[in-house]
Amino acid sequence: MSQEPSHSLRPPLHNSSAPRDKEPKEIEKIRKWQEERIARRLRGEYESAVLHLQEVIDGNLKNPVNIASVRVEGAKNTRKSFLGSIIDPVLAANATSVEDGRSNLESVLHTTRKVADILTKSDIFTSVEAQIERARDPLSANRDVDVVFRTRERGRYTVTSSTELGNNEGSASASATVRNVFGGAETLTANVSLGTKTRRSYSANLTAPLTPDLNTFGNLSVYGLERDQTAYASCFEGLRGVKATIKGGGHEMGWEGVYRQIRDLTPAASITIREAAGETLKSSIFHSWIHDTRDDRIAATRGHYAKLYHEFAGLGGDASFYKTEAEGQISRPITEGVSYSIAGRGGLLWGLNKPLLFSDRFQLGGPTSVRSFKANGLGPHDGADSVGGDIYYSIGASIISNIPNKSHWPIKTHAWVNAGRLEQVDRSRSLVENVKDLLVKPSISAGVGLIYRFDPAVDVTVNATAKHPIPKTLWSLMYEDISVCSSLSFVVERIAYSSHICCYQYSGDGGLYGESVLKNRAFQLITPGTSTAALTGWQALNGATISVVRESTPVSTALPNALQVRIPTGRTGTAGFANTGYSGIKVSSAWKYTASFYYRFPSSTGFNGNVVVGLQTTGGQILASTSFPVSGSQTTWRQVNVDLYPTSTPGNNNNLFTISVDAASASGQTINFAMLSLFPPTFKNRPNGMRADLAEALADLRPGLFRFPGGNNLEGQTVERRWQWRKTVGPMVDRPGRMGDWSYVNTDGLGLLEYLYWCEDLGAEPIMGVWAAALRASLGRPEPFKLLYVEIGNEDFFAANSYVYRWRRFVTALQREFPQLRFIATTNPGNPVLTPAPTEYDVHVYQTPSKQILVAWFAQNVFYYDGFQRNGTKYFEGEYAAISTNPNDLFGSPANGRLVYPTVQSAVSEAAFMTGLERNADIVFAAAYAPLIGHATNNQWVGPLESTGIVVS
Repeated sequence: MSQEPSHSLRPPLHNSSAPRDKEPKEIEKIRKWQEERIARRLRGEYESAVLHLQEVIDGNLKNPVNIASVRVEGAKNTRKSFLGSIIDPVLAANATSVEDGRSNLESVLHTTRKVADILTKSDIFTSVEAQIERARDPLSANRDVDVVFRTRERGRYTVTSSTELGNNEGSASASATVRNVFGGAETLTANVSLGTKTRRSYSANLTAPLTPDLNTFGNLSVYGLERDQTAYASCFEGLRGVKATIKGGGHEMGWEGVYRQIRDLTPAASITIREAAGETLKSSIFHSWIHDTRDDRIAATRGHYAKLYHEFAGLGGDASFYKTEAEGQISRPITEGVSYSIAGRGGLLWGLNKPLLFSDRFQLGGPTSVRSFKANGLGPHDGADSVGGDIYYSIGASIISNIPNKSHWPIKTHAWVNAGRLEQVDRSRSLVENVKDLLVKPSISAGVGLIYRFDPAVDVTVNATAKHPIPKTLWSLMYEDISVCSSLSFVVERIAYSSHICCYQYSGDGGLYGESVLKNRAFQLITPGTSTAALTGWQALNGATISVVRESTPVSTALPNALQVRIPTGRTGTAGFANTGYSGIKVSSAWKYTASFYYRFPSSTGFNGNVVVGLQTTGGQILASTSFPVSGSQTTWRQVNVDLYPTSTPGNNNNLFTISVDAASASGQTINFAMLSLFPPTFKNRPNGMRADLAEALADLRPGLFRFPGGNNLEGQTVERRWQWRKTVGPMVDRPGRMGDWSYVNTDGLGLLEYLYWCEDLGAEPIMGVWAAALRASLGRPEPFKLLYVEIGNEDFFAANSYVYRWRRFVTALQREFPQLRFIATTNPGNPVLTPAPTEYDVHVYQTPSKQILVAWFAQNVFYYDGFQRNGTKYFEGEYAAISTNPNDLFGSPANGRLVYPTVQSAVSEAAFMTGLERNADIVFAAAYAPLIGHATNNQWVGPLESTGIVVS
């Protein structure tokens, strides 16, 4: 990752190879960025120290620590009683969950995270930062701590207004919101609008949480509106109502009282509408349930939707009925760019002890129910007026596809068939007979057409004529394995300084790499022993003893460590060990899991038995298992490969990968294990390939180029820690791994060959270095990969002086052997002067969407490349992102403006900048947003292009 480039080119450019050489301010900029480079290197050393600190902390997780008090600072408008009501249950749950009733550092950290999550969930605060301090109470014990949350409350008042015009209709509205009204996360919202269809409307809603987990809310609202119904019923209707609801878990139940008035009849109003005119009062209770997994509420391509609704009216007033409705939809893709949907709905209105009223009846017809029929035009009529019905159904099937060769267009083709009917119930006949009549006399429509997705809140005007083609490579991907870091900061008194805890969550291992299941699978670059760091991801089962040992005869020179398992004496049942995964293990009965590992007995024994390999829940439910025979005479390494087929899909990822033996028959035995692996299905079933869901999402972007392996992770913090491709190819046991540039171990299971195969699977061209054909053939790939671009170095505008001779040596040697290649330079364009002259440059920009509110770098630089000379030089915008609102501290903390997640403002500013890249695609041949992948809640770098909620397989 990098800072903004050290040039600030502005049109028109001088006719010179180094047009800014004579400007002192540019020299000053270079000096400043060189200083920042040094500071960045120091930060790398600091991050290495953090890694060691992590090991210290891991070793103290079981030390006794008690929470003496919890303080929330900065919550000036929030009631202490409310904070207590949501925090106390978390503390109580922690007190009952700790082992032996004794709290330790690990449980305190978990509790702190849970409290921070519930404070964030309340939506009262813009920021919540946690810190653990020595207890203030002078009577507290040495192991007592205070958990302090430093918060910043959201603004309490918001006022907005909007207008909409189109299709001979118009409306204007204004709304106001008051947050945290009474200091308990309540929200008061008021809205008023005027329009042509809904003449006037107003509403006021007060919402408040009802349960400590903030999953259930109560709502009290008053509303009023006047509707123009002359298009189908020759009248206007006015409503004034009060509603009280409780909502949570997809359910909503409540009471509604509404005063209704049918008035302002047109001269052509029918007798039925004239009889319905006047005032009525309805008092009812209702319940609804909704389940929605669709990817789009309007034009879904996958997922399903279900809704049930029940209403009983008769608690006073003029209405007395029971009403029920059911609705469902299923959407699935057929092939790329083509999907189908099947939907259905139906309802019944059953009068009780009073006549049914016009305002309560169903209406049917129109684009949201039965297409091609007039809105509310189906069912019983009196003259030209639709008078509504008591029972109805509608079903439909549709196919939506992209315009051929224009998948990016917002216009889609649409074919559909609909059927439905609306009737009034004949009470002289049975309900079954009424339903039969309804089904045998449907109104049917079918057709084809176009769908255009239009957001009325966006007005885009384009006045331009394309002057050059957009290259296929323009929108590309950049990948770098970057760790993530939690935002929880705390003080460990015994080591006398404060630090952030780096979590073991990854974008490569545990993320994009298909082996995102087993954590610490090969015990690479760790100190043997039984420390928490050595056994990260592993735990013993049923009294077994596990430790990481330095093998006397390792499985390979690259992997000197192994996991040693000792089976206890006097045990029954099974004993062994388990891996917890990166954030649990996703298990699906639809998947086949491929497991492999090496084992041996350190010394020969007379044992003969079976080893069981399986998947199970943390509660002990067996999900999949298989076994194979072993002999104590196996003192050399033997590889085992087995397949696991889960019989059920658990409801969460709290699952384990286990290896065990019968404890009684294996009593006292010692077995060593090395290079363990567990793969779910991979993208395109590629061996040692990519995690399917993430890779499919990236493939859907259809990138033109793919740059790997980074980024700073290519260079390494030291020469020894650089990315060495020779150590990332071949069998897994021959890959030693390395300490990555972001201070955690890279297993290098995701190596050079895997990257290149992935480029082929994506249909993207790689940007990377050259490697030997003989080695490639020995790994099962005789034909060469398509490789056109080689990038020399990374972000060398920080060290341009040494780059001059390194560029010359690399390019001269490579051009001689591979004349077809194009070489990308990583200094500032034209500064310094390089020989041979580069034909491509890699430019990196991390900047602000804007300053203040906001002087946007990205917004201001939409025309950045417009004035660049068209002299044959091409540009690769290799990394770009809006990462901070503070131009004076781009890489600082969130408190100083650093973005934790992308915002609407940052996304729009980047999109504006991208229009300039596309407009200048004659010289900008590729661009890649960075970073590519990150964890949704734990991240070390500002928001990625793709986020995962939990890194699982």
